[in-house]
Amino acid sequence: MNIAVSLLEAAGGQGRGSRIINLIGGAATYGPGKIVDEKLSERIRSHLDIQKDRDNAKHYKPAIKYYGELALRA
Repeated sequence: MNIAVSLLEAAGGQGRGSRIINLIGGAATYGPGKIVDEKLSERIRSHLDIQKDRDNAKHYKPAIKYYGELALRA
């Protein structure tokens, strides 16, 4: 997503309507926007895990910050 937004910025897409089509499968597992680890031993998190800031939701806050900043750029 970061690369797509950077290309859009370089092409002058801020003043006109543009689209980014993202064809992916599954959750982000790499980079600053990752929301889960690649380890299959990690439990699937629930809303309660996020609310109580449990260990299996450790990637939630950094990912929210990253995607929020990306959304402002887009």
